[in-house]
Amino acid sequence: MAHDDTTQILPAGAPAAHASTTPALHGPDASRAFAVTTPVGLGTSEALALAGRYRLAGLLGSGGMGTVYRVRDLELDEDVALKVLHREILAAPDVLARFRQEVKLARRVTHQNVARVFDIGEHEGLKFLTMELVEGESLAARIAARGPLPVAEVLRLARGLCDGLAAAHAADVVHRDLKPENVLITPDGRPVITDFGVARSLEAGAARTLGRPIGTPAYMAPEQVEGAKDLDGRADLYALGALLYEALTGRPAWPGDSIFAVAAARLTQPPPNVRDARPEVPEPVAAVVLRCMARHREERFLTAGAVAVALAAASAVQGARETQPYLSPLGLDRPAPAPPPAEKSVAVLPFRNAGAPDDAYIADGLTEDLIDSLSMVSGLKVRSRGAVTAFAAALDAREAGRRLDVQVVVEGSVRRLGDKLRVNARLVSVADGFQLWAKRFDSRVHDMLDVNDEAAEAIAAALTADRQGPARKAPTDPEAFDIYLRARALMRNHWLTNYAEAIALLEQALARAPEDAAILSAYALARARGAFLGGAEGAHGLQLARQAAERAVERGPELGDPWVALANVRFNVGDPAGAVRALVRAVHNAPSLADAQDLLGRIFVEVDLLDEGIARLERTEWLEPGRRLTRSDLIRAHALRGDWDRVAALIPELGPEAGEWRLVQRRLSIWRGQRDLEPLELPAHVDPLVHQFGHVLNEAITSGALSAASRERFTALIEAADPHSRARRLFQQIRTELLVYVGDTEAGALAFEAAVREGLLDLAWTDRCPLLAPLRAMPRFAPLRDLVAQRAAAVVDAWQTSLALA
Repeated sequence: MAHDDTTQILPAGAPAAHASTTPALHGPDASRAFAVTTPVGLGTSEALALAGRYRLAGLLGSGGMGTVYRVRDLELDEDVALKVLHREILAAPDVLARFRQEVKLARRVTHQNVARVFDIGEHEGLKFLTMELVEGESLAARIAARGPLPVAEVLRLARGLCDGLAAAHAADVVHRDLKPENVLITPDGRPVITDFGVARSLEAGAARTLGRPIGTPAYMAPEQVEGAKDLDGRADLYALGALLYEALTGRPAWPGDSIFAVAAARLTQPPPNVRDARPEVPEPVAAVVLRCMARHREERFLTAGAVAVALAAASAVQGARETQPYLSPLGLDRPAPAPPPAEKSVAVLPFRNAGAPDDAYIADGLTEDLIDSLSMVSGLKVRSRGAVTAFAAALDAREAGRRLDVQVVVEGSVRRLGDKLRVNARLVSVADGFQLWAKRFDSRVHDMLDVNDEAAEAIAAALTADRQGPARKAPTDPEAFDIYLRARALMRNHWLTNYAEAIALLEQALARAPEDAAILSAYALARARGAFLGGAEGAHGLQLARQAAERAVERGPELGDPWVALANVRFNVGDPAGAVRALVRAVHNAPSLADAQDLLGRIFVEVDLLDEGIARLERTEWLEPGRRLTRSDLIRAHALRGDWDRVAALIPELGPEAGEWRLVQRRLSIWRGQRDLEPLELPAHVDPLVHQFGHVLNEAITSGALSAASRERFTALIEAADPHSRARRLFQQIRTELLVYVGDTEAGALAFEAAVREGLLDLAWTDRCPLLAPLRAMPRFAPLRDLVAQRAAAVVDAWQTSLALA
């Protein structure tokens, strides 16, 4: 493959600094053609240098104050970190003064456990700050990857943090935003505190309050939440305690996304004890953490040095013993792990076809494959194809990125010239318009996917993310690839039985590319979902799905899709632990794979890890908006948690035109025992299965009873399902609900027993569904519930064990 490198780091829309003689693009892509530059690579001396001195080399992250880049200091010939203040907040009162104050304050602190601040500068109206570049991972990333850390490791990190805080406080600087994301751990294990972005001076009259709390809610001291003007170093000690709690338990001390949600708990409740979540933590260690998080600052340690002394005493009790990462034997009585920290988020806008209309499938294929390739990059959150489709005609990449809520966007164009392809692509920072990477590729048509391999590598490097293993390879046969893409589109958002057409298309694709892992994965997934209803054809479909999934895993073990397909097969045949093991592999290989996050979320909800399940489902919605099945599962999870206000807010978003979603609403109303409900009005085009459920549900609502005919209809549905299928267990659950709702508690108990006998996993429904209260009062309920709990515990154990091995 021949190609020309055309990298240039420029603000989006800026003219090229070095024009080449390469012909400009024409036709439908002309309005968004790329500025073509002389061949230069990312990091060469030709690239734009901020303030004539700092050459961009990659994105490190972004926050409320600005975006942080890795840059090369051309004057000193070394890499540093550079934070660009967001342009839109420059107009706010005192922001620029605060920015200058940040430099003055932070430069006072010189310590091995504090990242040094160097200078302040300006580039074309943008203010920036240069800082020491610390190589390593954040504490947040380590906790997300490994869960609760060994006690001895946490103690070592804590002592280094205490030393860094002591140096800062000695210079009269309070950090005010200490959190795991702002602690970097070097390869030799040294913790370094970064980003004194909201620090304020303790010197009298040196700063004044902004009239609102500044910091991250989960780590803010109570007095900081209340907007106290006389903050001192004990606010940082509170944050240190919250940070240590999270490192030891794997979850935040005060979960919540807003200041108000978090403040309500911490102002009315005592701080949580580490030993309640992890009993093997030594009492002296837990006592230090508790005292750091005392509600009143007078009850905390006076200085960071005092915390260090207490930790030294705790270390003496702990000794040299290295504890293993904490794994609960059951997990069901433990809080769910914290969701991963915010990764770098990216959207690949639909590549524009600059050639003949008949070549549009090439642009679609490149877009789809690049999204899948980037989804395999650890540390990236990648918007799905479905999320970006609406921006196919957008003229402004940054505006599309803002609407998609991402940090960077990739945009590209494709033109076919005979058997040749010309592909242009670039990576743009949404916050400030900097072009982080750009390239023009010239290749043969049958090598077009090699372009994506190289592009994914370069984009991952520009985002300072690790791309592990080879990129996902889409089918090399163009017609098979086109058929595969159409089948995937059909599989999105379809209800239960509408998979026949997708299956037929995928069989056509397999005839052309029988060993392709991507096609095999999609075929297995379609077969597994299409076989949901069970029966003889369903059992045959699941057998075909298993065979295809296992072949896909053999041919692409480094990919995510084959493991998702295998997980769906296992889950449908009653092997949820095996499904979770496959899903852990899928998420490890492709963290942004929406199908993997979605199924994990549903399983976590069933085993009563509601917080983790909701987090996964919400992540799925972010990755791929519009998945109504995901929204339905999310609503159900909030209902099981008893958050009916949230349920009421989410249900309208399902869409009133879809009859199956009205069924969801009525079902939840029945959970709460509501009477005087209006019968369902189901459109004629709704799925036949939904019609059958809707008919029985309407009878229960209008008459308060179930006729013999309705009971027989339910029996027929259940018996038609394969004995091992998930559909059969779900139907038994719904039958249990309706029988209890109409007052036939005994028949409801028998239906519940049948569900348990056939493999019921849904512990959250068993324990939390308000409609089942009469069953829970029965003596025979407890042993059945314990059996469901044992199955759920096995799933949690499989998940935790798989995480430890990943």
